[in-house]
Amino acid sequence: MFEAYTKIALAVDACKGHVEGRKKLQKMIYIAKVLGYPLREDYTLYLYGPYSEELAGELQRMKELDLLDERKLDSSYSIKITKNGKDLLNYFQTNIEKEMGIEKLNKMRTLFKELGYFDPWQLEILATLFYFYQIGYSDFNELQRIVRKVKPKFSPKQISTMTEKVRMFIEKFAVQQ
Repeated sequence: MFEAYTKIALAVDACKGHVEGRKKLQKMIYIAKVLGYPLREDYTLYLYGPYSEELAGELQRMKELDLLDERKLDSSYSIKITKNGKDLLNYFQTNIEKEMGIEKLNKMRTLFKELGYFDPWQLEILATLFYFYQIGYSDFNELQRIVRKVKPKFSPKQISTMTEKVRMFIEKFAVQQ
């Protein structure tokens, strides 16, 4: 349980200790999981892309344990790692290093940091592309076509741009199983 919380805390910490929005954090964790990092949450395709009820519950418990702080903003939530969250991260760091290896852990941290720079709408497209990629749509033209049908609110240009990001993330961050 606490190892799972530690990986979530790591995602927030990698983004300078702050993630703007639950949706954003959901997508970041999902993308890391698809790329082969050992994250346990199960996802289903939902209105805004892949969503994990399990992760939503873990975030709630982490707030109750004062590992994360969440503040309501105008249209989203601000999620910050607390001192207790940092302490948890430091305490379980060695366990995660043993589980993953330092190189893979650092790669995952860098992935979270890079994903943290994306807007939530970009991560929605990116995670949806990864969802269909993961279930077998490996031809990128077909992938774009399907996501255009599922996400008609986004322009073909936006989807095309994010498809190139999928390629880049696979090349740069995918881990061997």
